[in-house]
Amino acid sequence: MLADLESALNPYSPGSGRRPAELAGRQDEVDAFDVLIPKARQRRPDRGIVLHGLRGAGKTVLLNEFRRRAERAEFMVVILQGRDADGGPDAVRAKLARNLLQTGRKLNNRSAGATLKSALGSVASFSAKLGVTGIDIDVAINRGRADSGCIEVDLEEFVEELCTALAEKRSGLVFVIDEMQDLDAPLIAALLSVQHLANQREWPFCIAGAGLPNLPSVLSESHSYAERLFDYRSIGPLPRPAAESALTVPAAKFGVSFEPAARDLVLDASGGYPYFLQEYGYAVWETAPEKVITLSDAQAGVEIGR
Repeated sequence: MLADLESALNPYSPGSGRRPAELAGRQDEVDAFDVLIPKARQRRPDRGIVLHGLRGAGKTVLLNEFRRRAERAEFMVVILQGRDADGGPDAVRAKLARNLLQTGRKLNNRSAGATLKSALGSVASFSAKLGVTGIDIDVAINRGRADSGCIEVDLEEFVEELCTALAEKRSGLVFVIDEMQDLDAPLIAALLSVQHLANQREWPFCIAGAGLPNLPSVLSESHSYAERLFDYRSIGPLPRPAAESALTVPAAKFGVSFEPAARDLVLDASGGYPYFLQEYGYAVWETAPEKVITLSDAQAGVEIGR
């Protein structure tokens, strides 16, 4: 461990979806999402955004950044994970319902108007139809709305009602979906249908999704118009300058530097993948005894990181 610094100060964040201290090389994607929020607020919805690429490229980190930005804009954000549950489609739908109820409970405060309370009643009926109970959002269930048992119909009904209510507050609805390629075919079709309707009917709604390289083809197989619904962005290794920033900038904030050979070894070993940069950077920090990280420090850190 660096002699003058504690392990608790280690600036690297290995782990799936954890935000690095320096979110380098992804400003284009962040800027693209930032455009969606004001457009939705003005009821001029744009295409959703889909990130695709191999694991370790930082897609989940970007999704989490999108979520934070949407929440700061006071949008309703619903999170879904394609691989969240072992129980198949029913378990994924139940997770969606629970997340809707949890988010809806936060919205149902003193300032919630009649339109929003009615929309939340449709969320409650959707969840009840799926057998999800135990989260009271203090609204009456809207019988006959979003409770047909057909996921495409029900999703459309409660999204329309939520968007209508949120638009009154110059807000909107964002679905943030990770591992989207693992969702079952009917749910994918329903999500695509809702995104399509939102664009046509000017609902303040968008999907921000991420998945493996096959995700665009999975969506296209569901609906031929899927290619026109999203801004597709391939997320791969960072360019060399961005990878260097991701590695060296967090350390420099604590007065720690890399010898050129040490820096290059870590960058080469990582292949520019953000996950490996964080893993190796973390291990190097824990291994190096001085504030100037040497080639031998880097070699030991990369080996430990592997």
